[in-house]
Amino acid sequence: MMDSLLQKRHTVAAYLIGGNSEILEDTNLRLLLLTNLVTALGFAPISPVLSSLVVPLQATEGSIGLIVTVFAFPSLLVIPIVGVASDLVGRKRLLLFGLIIHGFGGGLIPFTTDFGIILLLRLVQGVGYAILVPVILTSIGDAYGQSEETTAQGLRFASTGLAETVFPVVAGVLVTVFWGLPFLLSFIALAVVPLLYRHFDETVTVEYSHANAFEELRAYRSTVALFFSNGFATLILLGMTFASFIYIGFAVYISFIVSFVDGGPAQTGLVVMLTSVVYMTSSTQAGRLAEALGSRIVPLLIANVLHGVGIAIVAGSSSLPGLWLAGTMTGLGQGLINPLYRSIVTDMAPTSVRGTAVGIAETFGRVGIVFSPVLMGIIITSLSGTIGGELAIRITLGGTAVLFSLLVLVTLLAARRVGFTRLDAA
Repeated sequence: MMDSLLQKRHTVAAYLIGGNSEILEDTNLRLLLLTNLVTALGFAPISPVLSSLVVPLQATEGSIGLIVTVFAFPSLLVIPIVGVASDLVGRKRLLLFGLIIHGFGGGLIPFTTDFGIILLLRLVQGVGYAILVPVILTSIGDAYGQSEETTAQGLRFASTGLAETVFPVVAGVLVTVFWGLPFLLSFIALAVVPLLYRHFDETVTVEYSHANAFEELRAYRSTVALFFSNGFATLILLGMTFASFIYIGFAVYISFIVSFVDGGPAQTGLVVMLTSVVYMTSSTQAGRLAEALGSRIVPLLIANVLHGVGIAIVAGSSSLPGLWLAGTMTGLGQGLINPLYRSIVTDMAPTSVRGTAVGIAETFGRVGIVFSPVLMGIIITSLSGTIGGELAIRITLGGTAVLFSLLVLVTLLAARRVGFTRLDAA
């Protein structure tokens, strides 16, 4: 009976994610997926309730996006350091440290209404996030290669999608009781710490010394040089940078768009949930699609169009059904974009500098997350006085999606022409 149940489980897994389903038996991967789910707590419960935080925190439509900006900002500084550190001291220690910072940084927010202190706590939580994400990506790259690695990265983003399916709806309900309750979900990170400590096996063998540290710093400089001397790698970095400007606008302003069609936090949570379900599903198919097409660039081209058009439709939607359709397109595109880009990066990098390479790529992939809310806030504030807040938000969101989707398209077409090249072959 037990053998029969196990066989059925393997069959279902193979049907859902393809021939690489056996990787789900790996305890390390399961723990990495659980840890990755926790990282989504820094944003998934917050996105659908941002418009509800304006009044209790005495913010404005333009400034409320700072809650996203300060969370994302540490990624620009911390991720490159973490990439080097993970090659020096290993992955496990950094994962544990990141979980603790992430949990306390977010969980303490409801205990104050001072917007400045809240931004400071979000900054701390962002440091935890910036530690966790590159180490998770690198650990997956350590264990798998090519199609298995793409599938594992897809599962990682599927776990993010699961969090973004469940937590926005929960947050939409909680915020109607008290504005700070969605932030308390961050304490879940602390429950993962003992599990990771006891059951996660270090994926690399490291012997720290000052000599090794200096060697890693030299390797970091060399890896940066490799990226920018490799035409394909440079185009991938630019594509990741431009793509990061697109989705963040949806995440920050979807609650405002829903309010324009007479919806509230609960309806926003449902739109985000639908987007996340599609995101989660498409993420699991990234490896299968890339293998079927014999390329990761072709599905990226398709995903980019769906992504940009979907968010442009969101900006112009005048009804909830319109938002459901647009959210479906957005989730489908974003769900493919993330694992495919990350898989390319880890596949390009030799094992010895993979952590460093991932750190560099993730830094570029978060430039838009940091600066887009600020730039969009400035544009919206400047336009609101003449055309009104609603139209200003719609034009800014739609224009950003179209512009940066076109830029991503250009980089992908150029990368396809250049062809895949490993960093050590540049």
